[in-house]
Amino acid sequence: MGSRDDMPVGVKFSIISRAFKSRIDDLMRDYGLTSVQAGVILALNRFERCGKTDEVNQKDLEQAMGLTHQTMTEIIKKLEANGFVKCSQSTKDKRSKSIKTTDKVGEIHKDMGKTDNMVLEEMCKGISDDKKNELISMLDVMLDNIFEKEGK
Repeated sequence: MGSRDDMPVGVKFSIISRAFKSRIDDLMRDYGLTSVQAGVILALNRFERCGKTDEVNQKDLEQAMGLTHQTMTEIIKKLEANGFVKCSQSTKDKRSKSIKTTDKVGEIHKDMGKTDNMVLEEMCKGISDDKKNELISMLDVMLDNIFEKEGK
């Protein structure tokens, strides 16, 4: 295919993002999940494990994932319908729902993390571990900058 030196960095990010998402979608299909749904489950699971809050609500997940309220509402509805999460009325705010993972998530959680790592390894073939760690660190800084700018 020719040199990618003149390809805008935004186009590079877009291509990589679509390829990563597509590969995760392929691997999560067996569980009846999309890559975005799997990401929401992983974010919810992180909240639950870290214990920073006794209750996770939709706004927490929207901020963690950088998704709109409407998009997250649809995702949570699908996850609940498929038995991955359980929603109940919040004990803190009656207008809000508390969201928890179900036992069904426990069964597949390890596979979800392995899938993400497997796709990263596929895409970073030929890159040293030090460079991969540096890439991840740089992506974390970029995410921090995005969330800081958006007030998330």
